[in-house]
Order: sequence, then C-alpha cells, then structure tokens
Amino acid sequence: MINGNTLWGKEVEAQLSPVKFHETNFISFSGLPNSLYEMLVSTASQSPATIGLIDVDGQGYTYQHLLEIVDNFADYLLTEYGIQPGFCIGVLLHNGLNFYAAFLALSKLQAISVMLPTKYKANEVHALIAKIELNLLIADDCFQPWFVDLACRQLYTDGLSDTFMTVKVSVTKDVVYPKQLLERIAIYMFTSGTTSGSKVVELRALNIMHSIVAYQKLFAFDASLKTLVGTPLYHITGTVALLGLSTYVGGTLVLHKYFKPKLFLEDVIKYEVNLVHASPAVFHMLLREADNFPQLPLLKKFLCGSSKMPVTSILKIKEWLPNVAFHTIYGLTETSSPATFFPEACATSRYLGSSGIPIPGLTFKIVDEAGDELPYNQNGEIVIKGTNILSRYLSQTDSLDEDGWLHTGDIGYFNEDKYLYVIGRLSYIINHGGEKINPADVESEINQIAGVLESVVVGIPDPILGEVTAALVRLDEGYHYSAEEMREKLKGEIASFKIPSRFRFTDAIPLTKNMKIDNKAVKKMFR
Repeated sequence: MINGNTLWGKEVEAQLSPVKFHETNFISFSGLPNSLYEMLVSTASQSPATIGLIDVDGQGYTYQHLLEIVDNFADYLLTEYGIQPGFCIGVLLHNGLNFYAAFLALSKLQAISVMLPTKYKANEVHALIAKIELNLLIADDCFQPWFVDLACRQLYTDGLSDTFMTVKVSVTKDVVYPKQLLERIAIYMFTSGTTSGSKVVELRALNIMHSIVAYQKLFAFDASLKTLVGTPLYHITGTVALLGLSTYVGGTLVLHKYFKPKLFLEDVIKYEVNLVHASPAVFHMLLREADNFPQLPLLKKFLCGSSKMPVTSILKIKEWLPNVAFHTIYGLTETSSPATFFPEACATSRYLGSSGIPIPGLTFKIVDEAGDELPYNQNGEIVIKGTNILSRYLSQTDSLDEDGWLHTGDIGYFNEDKYLYVIGRLSYIINHGGEKINPADVESEINQIAGVLESVVVGIPDPILGEVTAALVRLDEGYHYSAEEMREKLKGEIASFKIPSRFRFTDAIPLTKNMKIDNKAVKKMFR
C-alpha cells in the first residue's frame, strides 16, 4: 500500500491531523473549513474588494458583493421554498453567476446540490432525475419546457436577478440558519457513462473541503490565482478545482458559458489568467490555436485531468509554451476531483507519462483479479481509500468494498518512487485470441509516428480471434498515410498481433458530453 501522507515533505506532513467521521479515522489538513459557504464568508471578510468572479458577460463581482448575492438567494430559498438541511435540490444551470449563487446558497442552507448536466437532452436529464427524489429544481429558463410534468417545485433563475442580486430579501428575525458541518451531504453527482448506467456519487463536505485544501497546499496557490473555466461547473473539476479552490484562496474565477478555443485564449491574455485546469480534449483544441497565440506571458500552470494526456501532446505544449508548467492529475468524481498530483512540471521529468503521487489523506494499492496486492511495476486494478473518497453510492447495488476501498476499474502500476502510471480501463482491454492487449500501449506507439496528433485504439469483433484492434487516427495538416503505411511503421515496434487490423483517419476524435474520448462511438465507426 502507498500512502500519500508522507510523500510531500515534512512541511506538508506537519499540517495534517486526524479527523473522525462516522466512526472512521481519516487524515486531513488542520483547520479545514466546514463548507463552501464558510469559505466564502472567510474570504469576503479578508478580501471584500477583490474581484472574485467575472461572469460570462464580462461583469465583475467582488467577494463582498458575491456574499451579499449568496445570502440574498439563501434567504429567498428559505422564505419562499422552505429549503431545509438535507433537501435535494436539482441544479441545472449553465456556467454563470446564477450557478455560483445557487451552489453557495445551498451550501449555506446545508441542502444537497444535485448536479444536472446542461449538455444533456431532456430525456437524459429526466433519466437522471428519476434516480433521486428532488425537493426543488433550480434551472435556467431555457429548460422550462422540459419539466411541465415534473412532480417537484421548480425555480427558473433568469428572471430572478433583481430578487436576489440587488434587493435584500426580508427574513424574519427568528430564522436560524443551520450549523455548517463537515459530515453534511453536500453534493449528489452523476458519474460519466450511459444515463441509465450512471451512478449517483454522494459527496460530503469533508470530501470536498479536503480536496480543495489539497489543491491549495500542494500547489501553493494564493490570492494571486486567476483561472479561466473551460469546463462546465457541474463537473467535479469545475465545482472543486476551479470554483471551490478560487473561492478558498480569494482568487479570480473567469467564466465562459461554452468552450471556444480562440476566445478562451484571447481571454487568457485579457484577464491575465495564470492557471488553466482542463481535460486532454480541451488542451488538444488549444494546441490547434498555438500558431495564433505564440505567447501567453502571464500563464504559469496547466493542470490536466479527466483522462490520460498523451506524452507526445505534453511535449508539444512544452514546445509551444516553454515557461508553463504542465501537471498531470489522476482523479474521479468518486475522489472529489484529485487522487494524485504530478508535483513538478512533468514535461521535463524522468517520470513523464505518470499521473503523479497520491495526495495526503489517500491510500492506494494495485490488485490482481483475485484482489491480492501486487508489487511495484506490475499492472493491476487501482483501488483507493481515504478522506476525499465518496461516502457511498446512492444505489444499494453499487458500493465500496467492505473495508472501504474504492475499486476504480482503472488499470495501472506504481514505480518504486511511488509515481502512479495509469494504463487504461479494465473494460477496454482487448482479448485477441487469448492474448490481452492494452489499447494505451498501441496508442503510445502510433502517437510517435510523425504527423500523428492523437489516436484511439479499440477492440472490434472478429469471428476467429474474438477481437482485433482498430485505430482511429487524427493527423496534422500536410500528413497522409495509408493503413498499410501505418502498419509498416509499427512493425518492429510492437508485437504483430497488437498492430491494428484496421485504420481510419479523422479530423476530430469523438468525445462524450463530458469531453472524454467516446470509445463506444469509435467502435461504431468500424462496424
């Protein structure tokens, strides 16, 4: 087992202390805030005039103003809707001030924010809502036609600006707001995947607060932080690593409603952004704009999570922006965002290709199919337990194991220096006539061919071998290959049975609504 408590040096280790939660002992950072709302109150008292949020229309809001808006909205929800601790409130809001106000107001009320994806269609959102009994739905006006027959009450925010942003709501003097408690359930969030197969992840304030403070402590973020949101706030990255972190340190959060690469980079310059945290898909789209933005002088750090970033792409970003430190991160919705951080700039590290080392509060092990722990440098399933791991799945059919370990379904290994290498998903392993093929191994070789920007390797049915490999490849401008030329370049680099039997070339790799590679869509392209 590998424990993150001792991997970050004596200074970090000295800031850790035990915390008891539901009869279980955890390790977290001393002085942990009790909620996101408590973070906002603290920051507003210390830096009231600092611009905490720049909305999608360019309007800036100080922390003092944000606190007033959040308090107004909480008052409104309490007086008009009677929201109590533990109520389940659906949040179907695009990136914007409304999302910030609703999320923090629900934190003040100690209600549960049920994060609903704005990228989904009506039937998909209804399928998610069916998993949870909502007390109220807060949504943008554009979604109103979807919920004519919804049983719960509904609140549409577009017409509420004057109510909770500028006019103080009258609250009776004897109203007492609930105590902010680490053990409260803060969020219900859905995992990626098919709507019917999505799991409901229960995250308590302890899980979320530990993750936010881990980002701050391990990367030494402070009030100088300026970050631009290139991901929906309802994602765990948006909620914790962007909104939560920025509020905690007293930084500036710049919001975009939708991700548009050229506009994104223009605003990196305009707003003097120094941090971008995004998925590999976002970074690949930004790379396409590299020639139009040869310099981003104030940008200091890229954080990359969600899925694995190809080494070749990391090196291209280093070539484009040599002074920007690129850090890979491994995490899941179930880990409240982070599980491992790459502590140094990975492009120049001998551990390039790794996702870093475990954060404090988490313990990892790599296990085989029988559940037995494997030694260093042997591939197996990644399992984790600790402070920012979900408290449970809402469904009784999905759960942590009896000892509290989360089985991630991801394959990887640790080297002797405690760096985690994530190889792929158990479900993506290709069975080629009894030979097991990891798609990541094949993708790694394909990506080293001149002109290849990215590739996706999948298994497709074969009547004799069961499965064979197929590769979808995106090439840079000016490069052209036939399938046979690709196979020739791979000969001598990987075993012949691993070489894809089919190749397709594309201008864009299919992505899910969560900006991850859509392996199912890739497989369909080869039918």
